[in-house]
Amino acid sequence: MPDPVDDYETAAKGFAEVLARCGDDLSVPSPCEGWTAQDIVDHVGGGAPYYAEAWGGEVPPIPDDADRATRYEIQARAFADTCRKPGVLEQQVPSPLGGEMPAGMMLGIFTADTLIHTWDLARAIGGDAQLDQDLLQRTWDGLRPMEEVLRRPEIFGPPVPIDDSAPMQDRAMAWFGRQP
Repeated sequence: MPDPVDDYETAAKGFAEVLARCGDDLSVPSPCEGWTAQDIVDHVGGGAPYYAEAWGGEVPPIPDDADRATRYEIQARAFADTCRKPGVLEQQVPSPLGGEMPAGMMLGIFTADTLIHTWDLARAIGGDAQLDQDLLQRTWDGLRPMEEVLRRPEIFGPPVPIDDSAPMQDRAMAWFGRQP
């Protein structure tokens, strides 16, 4: 079974790579209804330092002259380091779906969020992202049983029709409510 922190680091690396390709204008619309590229950057970029500190870790000072990709990489590394501390992933933390859940489960949700929003950000800036195919397949397989909970406008919209012969990444993104 893959290590969940390694999976997060894979997703975060992909997000940082797309972030490094972003220009100055992030006011462009994204595939997420009502969101701009900046909204995605704020959403994903704000999660890593928030969870690192909320779960007992620390985010090191970031140089004032750090670009946004470097800033994100430092914060994502701090979050991953926090998750690797003994007992962190077993603790109960607030769930975005209400109540509490083990931090390890929340890490899986945040990893999926980071991975999917990597594609969203790439599309928003007029590019594409080739997501890690193994991680994408595991993410898709893990989320399918939760479809009823996830099919809400604030999470995933309805699936987009797509041919069964389309590449796996396109089929997965269509299932996540994105137009590949």
